[in-house]
Amino acid sequence: GYGSTFYSKYATGVGDNVTVLYRVKITTTLRIREKPGTQYTQIGTLNISAPGPYDIIAEAAGTADSPAGWGQLRSGGWIALSYCVRQ
Repeated sequence: GYGSTFYSKYATGVGDNVTVLYRVKITTTLRIREKPGTQYTQIGTLNISAPGPYDIIAEAAGTADSPAGWGQLRSGGWIALSYCVRQ
């Protein structure tokens, strides 16, 4: 979809041979992080103009910045699940 094309240029993909846990739509423009946490490098952006859905292939525990946890995109980057709605 549009979203995967949009952020694939920012991150090294993990490929198609992964299990998708679930899909989410974003509720605001989100930064894609190298690792789960705001202290890590921003490697891209998911713009609210393309709300998804996006595949989540892994999860990480919540932090102060994202109490709902972090989700790993198929691209390999991470987004804050506190700003997503599960599909």
